[in-house]
Amino acid sequence: MSRIRRFETKLFRIRNTYPRSVLILPLLLLIPVWIYSRDDRTQAPAPLKITPQLLDLFRQKLNSSHRNADIERVWGQIIEKFIPLPLDSFVGSHAVPLLASILLTNESILELGCGNSSTPMLHNISFTFNRHVLSVDSNKDCLSAFSSIMSTKSLHQFQHTLDWSAIGNDRQWSVVFVDNTPEKRRIHDIIKYAYRSQLIVLHDSESAAYMYDKASPFFPYQYRYQYLQAYTEVWSTTNAELIEKVRYLSELTVQWQLPRMTIKKKDTV
Repeated sequence: MSRIRRFETKLFRIRNTYPRSVLILPLLLLIPVWIYSRDDRTQAPAPLKITPQLLDLFRQKLNSSHRNADIERVWGQIIEKFIPLPLDSFVGSHAVPLLASILLTNESILELGCGNSSTPMLHNISFTFNRHVLSVDSNKDCLSAFSSIMSTKSLHQFQHTLDWSAIGNDRQWSVVFVDNTPEKRRIHDIIKYAYRSQLIVLHDSESAAYMYDKASPFFPYQYRYQYLQAYTEVWSTTNAELIEKVRYLSELTVQWQLPRMTIKKKDTV
């Protein structure tokens, strides 16, 4: 008798000797083991501790390669730490390109116009990465609402002004975030900081009311973030490489299709 024939005969005897439930039971016992081993292989990596040292490594990898799984993992967790999800499509639509701009630079940050989205994020960044932030507003009540709950002993400072031309003249800035009022003031500040900053981040760039187009010729390197309904632009007079890195990091959120908040009416900045 051939080996195959003998095997078939034994299988037939086993099948007729034991109930079907007895034969299936070992297979059922193996299923949880298979599921556990599969989950163990595919579970998400442990959350990273966001520190200045991690940021340095992040920048080094970004300098060596724009397409790297480690870069995307760290960037995703940085977003989770500093930006609430879903993304705010209006008053907080600047968060992603503003965060990217700050992470790619090293020195002081100037916020022209406080807001419920930008100011808390900048305060958190200042504390985490030891960055100097100056937040300025012409609305004293608005400014006090933030300064009263955010320690003035930290690197995050607050200043009230009625004369925007007197602000920020004491140093060069890494990032200037322009989101102040009145509307017509913004173009003057953009031109003022064109050569006093590495990057300028402009909120509400879809609106013609701010006349950003008049300042645009001063900046040969520009990026527009259009994933959310209120657009944000990042401009530089000298650094094309920085703009491209901001573009790469910001566009990852489009690729990932991060959830967006749907709000019909724009609130206060």
